[in-house]
Formats: sequence, structure tokens, C-alpha cells
Amino acid sequence: MADKDWITLSVEDGPTVDAARAATTLGRELVREGIRVTTVGGSAPEGTKSGIIITAGTMIISGAVSAQAIRSTVQIVMAAMRRGLAGRIHLEDGGRKIDVENASRDTERALVAWLNASSASGQDGD
Repeated sequence: MADKDWITLSVEDGPTVDAARAATTLGRELVREGIRVTTVGGSAPEGTKSGIIITAGTMIISGAVSAQAIRSTVQIVMAAMRRGLAGRIHLEDGGRKIDVENASRDTERALVAWLNASSASGQDGD
């Protein structure tokens, strides 16, 4: 992938969307398809009990470089949007970003192209 070997996927909260729940469901569906997914975390502020904070609604998709992994990722994201699980999803790969706001055929094609470009640049060593 472009700058790193993973893509950050974030589900945005909305009137009918609970980002944390949607991300959990999406993560489980991706894992079932063999795609490696981890939570996004960072250091907790000084003085707090926990050493790590997990960012609700956000996950890391790692190693999603095969054609099958790309197809599975797109199908799962589009299905989640069609079911109303997620209204807007943001993907980021280094400096490249894409927002997915609907589950149309054009959006699906754009997401496949974006993920394929991400996958190809990682294989070239960029």
C-alpha cells in the first residue's frame, strides 16, 4: 500500500449510526473473510488509568492486498451501507483518502479502484 501496509477505516457517527457498533460489526465480517483487522489505539493522556485508548468506530485493515481481499472488503462495506449499518465510511492510506457515502455502483467501482491502487503501490515498494 502507499505509505504503509495498512488502511485505516473509520465509520462516522450519525443520527441512526453508532460508529463503534458499526465498526465492530464490519470488523467481524472482514475477519470472517480472512482479512486482518485490528483496533486503532493511541496513548492515553497522562494521569489516566489506562495506557491505551481505542478509537471508537475506527479500525486498521492490514495486508489487504490480494484481489480477493479487495473484493471482499468492498462487498462488506457496500453491504453494510445498504443495510444502513454505516452512513459514511472514511478510508485512509498514508496521504490518500476516500469517503464512501452511498452504496451505488459508481461508488463501488471507485472504491475498488482506490483499493487496487493502494495495493499496487505497496507491491512496488512505494
